[in-house]
Amino acid sequence: MLHLARKEVVTELSKLDDHANKRVADLLETLALMSGANSAIVTAPSLESLIETHQLAAAAYEAAMEVEDEIETAYKAGTSYEMVFPLSIGEGRSLYLRSPDLDKAFDDCRGGIIRAYDGHIQKLAGLRRAAPDLAKTAIAKLKTSQAADIRFLKKLVANERARRDACGLNKAVNDRATASNFEDKALTAICSYRCATIEQCQAKAGYLLTVVNRQLCELPQEDVIALLQSFAPAAH
Repeated sequence: MLHLARKEVVTELSKLDDHANKRVADLLETLALMSGANSAIVTAPSLESLIETHQLAAAAYEAAMEVEDEIETAYKAGTSYEMVFPLSIGEGRSLYLRSPDLDKAFDDCRGGIIRAYDGHIQKLAGLRRAAPDLAKTAIAKLKTSQAADIRFLKKLVANERARRDACGLNKAVNDRATASNFEDKALTAICSYRCATIEQCQAKAGYLLTVVNRQLCELPQEDVIALLQSFAPAAH
């Protein structure tokens, strides 16, 4: 059974940029005060404490998401959709600057560069037969130019990544992912909780219904499994 200790939540959510938005900082401070009352890791939290932890984690996630949206909006306002740059062979390629995944944008653009050079190399088939040495020299020059163009592409991506770091976008994205991860853990902990009374069952079901109605269309599969296991006979 998964139990999410408040101390664990505080430790992980403290990675959020509490200077980026006061709402996030206030939530983290509240969690820190809660855990300060009992520094030991809680091994068997009450249903009430699990619900309270999830509410705080959910609020931290919503605040972190708002911070990300605000920073991303400002970033996009000052960033072109794409950057077109020339290749050494006279063609051009574009880098998708606004891609949420710069690594994928780099791979896609790099693949386009390689295909462009492969096309030029294939055109040397006749020269290979007529003048193998001359073709070999030409291909070597094309390979050198291809490597130079890919190095230039790497520099463009590095510059764009630095811009995202400077405006706080990369940090905001990571903060939102961290908060989302621990909200998920907090919800799973509630689903896993074994109720001892019918009143606890009603409280647990009522809270999960509010979460589903407010945030989700349905519980994730792992939470459904955890919920069912919480009502199954305990393994001995």
